[in-house]
Amino acid sequence: MRNRREIRLGEVLFDPDSRDLRDKAGNRVELRNKSSEVLDFLAARPGQIVGKSEIMDAVWPEVTVSEESLTQCIADIRRAIGDKDQNYLKTHVGKGYSLAVSEASVTQRRRTVIVAAVLAVIAITASAIWTLTRPVPTPNASPRIAVLAFDDFSSGDDRGWLGDGIAEGVITELASYREFLVVARNSSFSFRDQSTDIAEIASKLNADYIVEGSKQKSGDRLRVTVQLINGHDGTHIWADEFNADLGELFGVQSEIVRSVATQLGRELAWSPAETGNPQKVNALHYFFLGNEAFETGTPDSYRQAIDFYEQAIAADPDAPFGYVGMATVLWSDITQGWVYPDVPREELLKRGVDYAEMAISIDPTYYAAHIARGDMHFSAGEHEQAIVRYLTAVELNPSSSTAMAVANDSLIYTDRTDEAIALMERAIEVNPITPGWYFNNLSRAYWFAGRCSEGEHAIRKRARLREWDYRALIVNLVCQNKLEEAQHAAKQLLELNPNFTVSAHADRVRGVMNNEDYYQRWVSDLRASGLPEG
Repeated sequence: MRNRREIRLGEVLFDPDSRDLRDKAGNRVELRNKSSEVLDFLAARPGQIVGKSEIMDAVWPEVTVSEESLTQCIADIRRAIGDKDQNYLKTHVGKGYSLAVSEASVTQRRRTVIVAAVLAVIAITASAIWTLTRPVPTPNASPRIAVLAFDDFSSGDDRGWLGDGIAEGVITELASYREFLVVARNSSFSFRDQSTDIAEIASKLNADYIVEGSKQKSGDRLRVTVQLINGHDGTHIWADEFNADLGELFGVQSEIVRSVATQLGRELAWSPAETGNPQKVNALHYFFLGNEAFETGTPDSYRQAIDFYEQAIAADPDAPFGYVGMATVLWSDITQGWVYPDVPREELLKRGVDYAEMAISIDPTYYAAHIARGDMHFSAGEHEQAIVRYLTAVELNPSSSTAMAVANDSLIYTDRTDEAIALMERAIEVNPITPGWYFNNLSRAYWFAGRCSEGEHAIRKRARLREWDYRALIVNLVCQNKLEEAQHAAKQLLELNPNFTVSAHADRVRGVMNNEDYYQRWVSDLRASGLPEG
């Protein structure tokens, strides 16, 4: 005999020996056998975060089941113990579940039950719960959805395949419908590998609904499991599993989007699902590897990104991904000079334009291709054309806070500073776990608008300042006549880049800053801080 004491879960008691669940009056609360086993398994590990695979292996030891089976059991337990707010049975995204328990004294309880009455109560309760927890369409408000990074249950060489490609594809396609507001990937993916419950994530992202899932690649086959969760109370609304060949990935993404829409009571305009093949999927895989390297932001990582982008083009020359990546690296290196320091600026521009135009010709609806083309317009000082491209990208993917943020400088240089500030504020709203460079953009917009104290406040929101952040800080300080603080910031900039000179920087940015007022003020304020002229 195990002789484990009964545990209290809110208003009910659970006996691990008999696996009976009873209310405070001693009446038995019905719970399916597998749900009882899941509860018993968690109760034996109070307060511990237990992985989904560990629970499934214990409860279904010789049977292959999908996560949907476990999800149904979790929902069944929460209904039985009245744990609508997840006070006891908690979901830890990317980790599993935990059960908070307390021991209860053993007392004599009534054991008589009128079966018909219990069944009637259960039926009424189930109906009431469905009525109260199912999403109700609100015609005057769009539901705000956050798609979290998917867990990777692949093994061996298949692990890490495609990175966040599936979840990002769902985000992009969901965002293309005006029926939804979709949180930007930078924010929703920031909870990866954190034991944070759904309600807290939803609160931080201001999300009504959370989409979480997992992927498992085995050779040329792919299994994707997805769940839709009410962000306000943590209840599971819908779950499904998709098994497909790799070439059917884009169709799976479209099916997920339509299933989510159906559950939220939204009728989407019909559009054919994206088509693809294994070559296109492999190109997307290399594209995401390249993006990961590019975002590291070092000379070596830029070279690694180029290698991945070239592999993406080789994998499928008829997919836009690799061309977008190459255009992005070239755009950045025009300013950084890390990879091609000896290549003339005009030649880098030409190469970047060719890559971006190729991406658009392959897929004119791919928002990232328009961002890439906008970047090249920007580098050429063609700011009106850049704005058109960036805003086209926002139209194609309204969740792309990146498209909003990169429009900032072109709007400033065309004397549309108020629009730049408004768009940056919108980008921060869409992306509440805000990337630091957004604050750099916003600070420079404030500076040019003469709102320099706000500009200083914005740039100081960055957790760690980089060289270009110190430049933004310096001009905002000089603008406020805080010269000692500006001189101190200049010394910190030189610690990061001892070779920095005002004249070299001025020459490098001259072709981009074709707003003469902005350019002259910028260079003058940097000089006023005492930075070396060169």
